[in-house]
Amino acid sequence: MEEILKQILGKLDGLEQRFDGLEQRFDGFEQRFDGFEQRVDGLEQEVKTGFQQTNDRLDKLEKDLKAVYDQVADNTERHTEMMMKMDRVENAVEFLAHKEFENEKEIYFMKRRIREESLNKRSTA
Repeated sequence: MEEILKQILGKLDGLEQRFDGLEQRFDGFEQRFDGFEQRVDGLEQEVKTGFQQTNDRLDKLEKDLKAVYDQVADNTERHTEMMMKMDRVENAVEFLAHKEFENEKEIYFMKRRIREESLNKRSTA
């Protein structure tokens, strides 16, 4: 019976050693898992930071684009105003050119009449 007890104790010791080995392996897995968890947490933080930077850049681009749209709208309005003013100036120049031509024509006929009258006075005198 002692022999059987020794065998049972031997087997229990073997099981205990195997259990200790499994426990050590489990501890190793647990440490590795903790390391993975820390790496994932670090990656998660990097991704969050990257997204925040991207969002900040997109916000800035939206503001810049709005400023460009506003400038284009303002420039279009000014262009339209300038075109209207240019039309008025063009019409005024055209009118002045016409008036100058009429005045030159009138001066020509006045000079001609004066010359004719002067010649008629000389020939009658």
